[in-house]
Amino acid sequence: MAELAGQDPRVWVTDGQRVTTWGGAQYNRLLAALLSMSGEHGIVDSDAKGVSVSGTVRPIVPGYARRLALESFAGNRIPLKVAASFREPTRASPADRRSTSDSRVAEGARR
Repeated sequence: MAELAGQDPRVWVTDGQRVTTWGGAQYNRLLAALLSMSGEHGIVDSDAKGVSVSGTVRPIVPGYARRLALESFAGNRIPLKVAASFREPTRASPADRRSTSDSRVAEGARR
């Protein structure tokens, strides 16, 4: 997609309050969640090409995003809804899934 647009997909491009990462919808959804959790970027929205913020106090660059991710994963602060989108469905039957405690399901999704 980036190359078809004449862009280098390895380089994040900032244009005002928009950062084009070319990372895809799932990656950018995680990035948006991290930026929102940081509290430094106002309202954050994402799509397949990048993220948009309503305000920012610092540049959004890969190193900063990596630091946010490491801190959030280490502190187990990734929202379950976001974490669950990155895990494969289990082979457990519906009955087994119902008997699994909510905390164990959340723990598994965040791994």
